[in-house]
Amino acid sequence: MMQAIKVLERATPETKERAREIVRILVSAGTRLDVAFQSVHAGSIGTPVTWISRVAGEREFVIELTMQAPAEQRCAIVADLANDSNKGQWESAMASLATIPVRERLSPECQDLFRMAGRLVETDRIPERVEPLFAAGMSPTPGDAARLLTYLPASPEGRRTAARILGSVDLDAPLPDDFLYGTGYRPGSLFAHLLRTSVERSGPNLQLNLTAMPEWYEVLSRKERSPEACSEASYRWQAAVGQMSRCLIRHNRYLTTETRPCGQGRIG
Repeated sequence: MMQAIKVLERATPETKERAREIVRILVSAGTRLDVAFQSVHAGSIGTPVTWISRVAGEREFVIELTMQAPAEQRCAIVADLANDSNKGQWESAMASLATIPVRERLSPECQDLFRMAGRLVETDRIPERVEPLFAAGMSPTPGDAARLLTYLPASPEGRRTAARILGSVDLDAPLPDDFLYGTGYRPGSLFAHLLRTSVERSGPNLQLNLTAMPEWYEVLSRKERSPEACSEASYRWQAAVGQMSRCLIRHNRYLTTETRPCGQGRIG
């Protein structure tokens, strides 16, 4: 199969279709499209479909091949495409997403596309990568939702995507054990993490987005009887206020709306 792909890559416009036919024959003979090629030194180096997608102008052929694979193999094929960092591969993966039956889109391989959406890409591009997944009827896991919300840009597009995420997941669901690993902080739920972030002093993009979103205040109105999450956020707020107060006393300054340095941090 690798030799056939190399023939396709070198083919002229006149010989392209003949090269594609060789690939089709190999697939008909039983070559699996969801199994990655292996390298002695690098290990897994991508599936046949991923390699074909790297050839300019072969996106339609990629979709055709994905449709020929058994339904249960298509998520693995699309996920390998999406995980490839070469230019245009994410777009090819999204174009192939329509070949996957709805029931298969709930598989772990397809769900992993949400994690990949925020990988190795500028934050401004994350909304455009996530939207096709929602359009396909998919939703992220709580852990992936938390990570995507953190990565989203502080912009109207970022807030629209954040609203989609908030409406697609169970905010009371626990986060995975490796979330925020090494920070000493273990939020009890996605909601607890978001509530804590919304009262932090640092002002990350997530905080800026939440405080500008009507959808977030709707969540707060529904969750006002969540004592565990609110207690955690209250403790965080009291700790921040206490730190600011000690800083003001030490430096004999008055609290103003101006941002001033304080020890290793900043206060506002």
